[in-house]
Amino acid sequence: MQNKLMKQVFWGVEIVVLYAALVFINHFFFPDLPVWIGVDPHPYWLGIFLFGYRYGLGAGFFAALLASGLYLGLSWYNIDHYLFEDTAFYVLPTLFIIVGVLTGLSSQRLNKKWHAVINQETVMNDHIKNLEKEVNIYKEVNQGLEKRIVSRMSTLVTLYEGARKLESVYIEDLYQAIVEFIAKTLDAGEISIFLKKGDVWYLKSSYGFNEYQKINKIIGYEEGMIGAAGTSGRVVSVRDYLSKNDKLDAPQIIGDCLFAGPLKRGEKGDVLGVVAVNKISFLNFNSSTLNLFHFLLTWASRAIDRALIFEEMRENEILDPDYKIYSYKYFQSRFNQEFLRSKTYYLPLSLVLVQIPGLVNIPSLQKRAYLTVLSHYLKKNCRETDVLTCYHETEIPFAILMVTTSEKQMGEELVKLKKNYENFDWPLIANGKSPQINFKIASFTPQDITVDDMISKIQ
Repeated sequence: MQNKLMKQVFWGVEIVVLYAALVFINHFFFPDLPVWIGVDPHPYWLGIFLFGYRYGLGAGFFAALLASGLYLGLSWYNIDHYLFEDTAFYVLPTLFIIVGVLTGLSSQRLNKKWHAVINQETVMNDHIKNLEKEVNIYKEVNQGLEKRIVSRMSTLVTLYEGARKLESVYIEDLYQAIVEFIAKTLDAGEISIFLKKGDVWYLKSSYGFNEYQKINKIIGYEEGMIGAAGTSGRVVSVRDYLSKNDKLDAPQIIGDCLFAGPLKRGEKGDVLGVVAVNKISFLNFNSSTLNLFHFLLTWASRAIDRALIFEEMRENEILDPDYKIYSYKYFQSRFNQEFLRSKTYYLPLSLVLVQIPGLVNIPSLQKRAYLTVLSHYLKKNCRETDVLTCYHETEIPFAILMVTTSEKQMGEELVKLKKNYENFDWPLIANGKSPQINFKIASFTPQDITVDDMISKIQ
């Protein structure tokens, strides 16, 4: 309160000094212009705008009141009194007060907005600082977790290489990749995979065993720890059975393996096999290792499910092995199905053929690399309901079947595909030019009797 009062006194003194200076200058330097009459704009506006914008309503009103009073008082003293009989004479002093009040109000509103912005900035800065603290906390937690997990792995390179091997879609290569990845990750000396075949588990792949070591290649369905892990569908270890040696033969269990866990068809599918760890450092045989082993089994199970799906598709000639999209044979079958459905229920259906002019003139290696990138691009940018397949013509490598899509909707989607394609950084593959792309289109109409009728309309 005291600071506010001091501030008001301060700007009051400033206003008085300014108008005293204006009166002094007028009186001694411009005596032929009493009260600055005839000067436009009037010098008294200076104090009104200056103090009104700087200090707000109170200062603006005070400056305007002082200017108006000086104008009237000095006019009475210096000029003819008959001017006071003219109402137009009072326009300027009235404007002084009106403009002073409006200027002060505008200044106060601007100051309030400015302070609001400053306060908001302060709040945001505090929020940012809190977020930075949270980020630092998360970083520390993440570093702690990484140390706990990575400390159980040989190197980050091992993890990366193992993860890349688990991306294989060939099931036979995948089994050996799984045993190597788990062995190196857990730092296990000996590890093996048993697959289910009828009522037994047979050895599929192993890691770390010497040639002279004798390994049981066939184990009964419920025999030992491998059988227990396979039938129960969970990770089991020696410690689970040492407390139950009244029901099971402990020496026989220990001779089986140290711990084992199931390989499934996906995370929740049927058990296909068992991974058994036969040799590991005593210090690494703890709860953390078993938890990490469970995580790796889940990872491996996902990889197996993906590989089996790929194998099934390849066996049915559904998936093209080169571009990892649907084959032309699948296109023919699906196109006939969707055409029949559209014809029966009058549903929209659109077909897009992806044409690459001059594709036949591109060298084979460059063409293969370009088409591989293009297939991934189309797969990523098409909608989930669109069916991307291979096509049989030389300059038309791919086709897009847009199910329940009208011609207008197809046009909108193709505009997006074309725009994204043009913005993509495609390599120079022929004659120093980037490849061009055209979309040949056709849409279903009730007049189409067969798929050939619809294809004949392609333009």
